[in-house]
Amino acid sequence: MLDEKEIKNVILYTIPDCPKCANLKKRLSQKGISYDLCEMGEEKVMEMLERGFSSAPILDINGHKMIYKEALKWVAEV
Repeated sequence: MLDEKEIKNVILYTIPDCPKCANLKKRLSQKGISYDLCEMGEEKVMEMLERGFSSAPILDINGHKMIYKEALKWVAEV
């Protein structure tokens, strides 16, 4: 688990009209976690699919990418 001091770069990859994406944004904000938002277009979605990610949102923390359930767990534990 990353300590707050170790969290340097957080990127949230989302798609339009995604309830899970909206929920994760809300939870990150509630915890006061700053993040860059990347709304994925078709090209980025294809890239993520090639990397093995089959759904949004994807949370990237210091280069470690995680899917929704893992991201929710991480946010709850920070």
